Amino acid sequence: MIKDRSVFERRLLLASLAIGVVATLLFLIAYSSEFWVHVSLAKLQEKNEPGRGEFLKAGHYHGLWRFCRQEYWYYNKTASNETYYYVYCRRMSFEVPENVKPEAMALELKMSHFRKSTAVVGSIALALAVIAHSFAWYSLGQLRYMFKRLSGCLELITAACTWVTLEVFRQSIKFEKQNMEHNVPQFSKVEHGWSYNLIWISLVLYIFPGIVLLVLSRKRKGRKARSVKEARENEPVNLGRV
Repeated sequence: MIKDRSVFERRLLLASLAIGVVATLLFLIAYSSEFWVHVSLAKLQEKNEPGRGEFLKAGHYHGLWRFCRQEYWYYNKTASNETYYYVYCRRMSFEVPENVKPEAMALELKMSHFRKSTAVVGSIALALAVIAHSFAWYSLGQLRYMFKRLSGCLELITAACTWVTLEVFRQSIKFEKQNMEHNVPQFSKVEHGWSYNLIWISLVLYIFPGIVLLVLSRKRKGRKARSVKEARENEPVNLGRV
């Protein structure tokens, strides 16, 4: 009976570790992609950029690292109005653009802070996830309860950081929609992309190993221990003078 329970708990720990690793892989895929939000303009905007020429802007989408604009270009504007579709992508800037108007400086600065915060908290979440998985793997061969408890707490802290990443990004889009009409014109359709939804899946998956590790981190000593070695491992450690 005790042996069967030990086997079951080990399998449950391995399953929770695998789920945590899958969550981190999904987070990494979403974190590095540019499909967090998609903005579709209510009507096409005429643009004329130096060095690029005239085109029609249909919308844009972006993540934390890349910004992509959906454009329609004329084959030959003087001869006909026929256009072709093109996606122009560039690296997402974390700084305020140099050519920004003085009256928009405060808004651009706040958006810059939003972008930096999202990227930093996301990086912290990834780092915590790697540490949590490492402790979880190490705890598989340990009888002392504190390793599993520490791993479970780290998994839940990772989930919390993941939620903060999502919330900061959501607030940045809300702020941009309400205050920066030149980026998100009125009546534009704003939708979160699959990258954003993938982060939510990662958040849910992080919670499972955290709960499992905390439940299995019960302190077993004395008669509650499954072996003499486990009872000895879970005895209080005297940190007195050496």
